[in-house]
Amino acid sequence: MLPGTVLDGEAVIWTGRHIDFSAAQSRAASAPARALLLSHQRPASYAVWDILSLPELGDVRGRPYVERRGLLLGVLAEIGPPIQAVPATDDRDVALAWYEGLRDQGIEGVVAKRAAGAYPGGRRAWVKIRHADTRDATVVGYVGAASTAAGAGPRAGG
Repeated sequence: MLPGTVLDGEAVIWTGRHIDFSAAQSRAASAPARALLLSHQRPASYAVWDILSLPELGDVRGRPYVERRGLLLGVLAEIGPPIQAVPATDDRDVALAWYEGLRDQGIEGVVAKRAAGAYPGGRRAWVKIRHADTRDATVVGYVGAASTAAGAGPRAGG
């Protein structure tokens, strides 16, 4: 891969037959010496879903996804694992099979992109269809006895 190539993807670590997000987070937050040790114990792969720039073409984000996908596959054709393009399909039945069948492997869901769509800058133009939708939140208060908030659990009768 030529210098100046910019890919959009995510580092993943497989544990057995499952993606282990906590292992990837732990490794990313580790000091360099520990990260090196972990890299030997649980090597990471780079799952790539899009290409943003190529040295010979420059910024390709304005091009349709199907064109960017072709460019991505061309760049990665000679490389192979541990850097690889995620599977893609325009067949709804295949996408549904992936959505249901890959859940047990730790796959969060699927992403739908418009074939003619450009890569959005700063906003999402695609849809993530997840098995579970979680939200980060900050608790700013509570109602009830302080013992309940401290983890004592609800009291009988009240």
